[in-house]
Amino acid sequence: MASIISAGTTSGTSLNLSGDTSGVLQLASNGSTTALTISTAQVVTLANALPIASGGTGATSAGTALSNLGGLSGSSSQLVKAWVNFDGTLSSPITPRASFNVSSVTKNSTGDYTINFTTSFANTNYSICGTASANPTYFAQVLSPYPYSTQTTSAMRFRVFGSASTLSDVDLLSIAIFSS
Repeated sequence: MASIISAGTTSGTSLNLSGDTSGVLQLASNGSTTALTISTAQVVTLANALPIASGGTGATSAGTALSNLGGLSGSSSQLVKAWVNFDGTLSSPITPRASFNVSSVTKNSTGDYTINFTTSFANTNYSICGTASANPTYFAQVLSPYPYSTQTTSAMRFRVFGSASTLSDVDLLSIAIFSS
């Protein structure tokens, strides 16, 4: 069973509601034809594929839709494997503002940080990109990873330099890591 919101097809029945305690929600059209279902795990399933000509992917689930976007998948090297946004002026351990696949951020010293991954990468051949906000003393900030020989599959260490080539703490650091 499910809780159902249905668009009626006769006068006076423009919206029909019925419910239960299953936690599943269905949206229906034409009185009873289910168009969309949202499961208790918040998985959305369409009853029919979205037409490609209308901007859809021809898929009825998000996983199928993603795979229809030119071969991308959750394990593709074309997708970010970890990202984090945090305040580098805080003391260690730093709680990220937001993140994906990051278990923690460690402040080793001024302008020197380690990002620890929740799920380790398959190898150390990853690429990082990121931004560091300007601070009042140095307007240009450079984000620099430690030498390749120090990279691990479970963590990535990097530094932030100001224009005087000195390590610098900044209040906004955003890092994305790509890996195969």
